Amino acid sequence: MFEVRNPYATASAREVDDVRVDRTFVFGDSYSVPSHAGVPSWSTRLKGQGRTRAVDNFAVEGATAGDTTGRSFADQVNRFTGQGRRPDGDDLTVVYFGYNDVNLDLDRDAAFADYRAAADRLAARGATAGDQRMFVTTLTDWGRSPGAPASDRAAVLDWNRRVAAYANARRNVVAVDLFSVFERIFENPGTFGFDDVTTVDPAN
Repeated sequence: MFEVRNPYATASAREVDDVRVDRTFVFGDSYSVPSHAGVPSWSTRLKGQGRTRAVDNFAVEGATAGDTTGRSFADQVNRFTGQGRRPDGDDLTVVYFGYNDVNLDLDRDAAFADYRAAADRLAARGATAGDQRMFVTTLTDWGRSPGAPASDRAAVLDWNRRVAAYANARRNVVAVDLFSVFERIFENPGTFGFDDVTTVDPAN
């Protein structure tokens, strides 16, 4: 049984399999687009598994949280509001930005100010109204990515602290800790069914 009531759980829910979302609104970069290089993304998989009835996906490859690219978080929220969309009832909003801000070495103060402003617009639009939740997702260690400098880890940790602080200061905003999940995989890959998580192998 859930220790904290889950607003997306069915009345008799006892397992995560009983969690169902009506519409999921997605904002982010290439990690969140419906598919990347022919591989379905997490949002597409959730719909395929029946976890959500529908996905309204506003994510764009190469997007940043900082308003610099013409495909930023702010631009995606503009598209969302321009279509008259509004979370209403049993909907979930997911915000997953930051990799490109770190990779492009953007001014994180300015970039996160843009992030905060866009997320606040979603909240004002109803994303956190009633029992609805807005998930804000932390980054995995970009410094472990092929071709990325290990020093990016510090920027990722700084970004994640900002995401967590944003969530902790607001009602019905939940920080999703992907960083810790992937750190566990890197530390004990065999536990998760992996033999090698460090060798670059584009063909696979």
